[in-house]
Amino acid sequence: MPTTANPRVLTVLRVAQGEHYVGDILLDRKGRVWRHADSIPSDVVLKALVAHRRSHELFGQVIGLHDRRTYSWVVVGATTQAA
Repeated sequence: MPTTANPRVLTVLRVAQGEHYVGDILLDRKGRVWRHADSIPSDVVLKALVAHRRSHELFGQVIGLHDRRTYSWVVVGATTQAA
């Protein structure tokens, strides 16, 4: 079941830096990145995508390559899916 109104988007990864919302990563039905917020560094997009796809993780943390900041991500609706 899609987590957005867009039928192309199957999964939304919400990215934050501490308590600050950074943006969303939208994944299509094949698990590929369809779009992502410009405010999310591209290496963070890749790391979150790999963690989600390889391990089927619902949340995680990654460190940005250039800014060395910690970014956390979570699958939108993950608590609903787990229940």
